[in-house]
Amino acid sequence: MPRLKPELAGPLKQLQDMAAEIARKSKECKLEIVEKEYVESFRPELMEVVFAWCKGASFTQICKMTDVYEGSLIRTFRRLEEMLKQMVDAAQTIGNKALQEKMEKAIELVHRDIVGAGSLYL
Repeated sequence: MPRLKPELAGPLKQLQDMAAEIARKSKECKLEIVEKEYVESFRPELMEVVFAWCKGASFTQICKMTDVYEGSLIRTFRRLEEMLKQMVDAAQTIGNKALQEKMEKAIELVHRDIVGAGSLYL
C-alpha cells in the first residue's frame, strides 16, 4: 500500500487508536473481538481519493488516482453519504449540534453530481 500523505496519516492513526480502544472496551463487555483484525478492518486505500474529491477534484482525476472501477467509486461515495446522514441523525438525537454541523458540512463536500462528471469511457 502506498504511503499516505501526512495530512491523512494523522487522522488514520487517530481512527486506528479509536478502533483499538473500542475493541478493548468490547472485550471488557465480554464481546468476542480480535483487536488486531478489527483495527485492520478499517482500510485506508481510498482515503486520498475521497479527500481529493472533497477538495474539488473531478471524477476523471480521482479515477486516475486508483484502479478501483468507476461504479465502485460511485457506490463508495453514495454509501459514505448515507453513513454521514446517519451520523447527522445520531448527533441530532444526542443533542450534539457541533457534530451535527460537521457531518452536514461533510455531506456537502461528498455530495456532488457524479452523473454530470466526466467519465473515462466517454
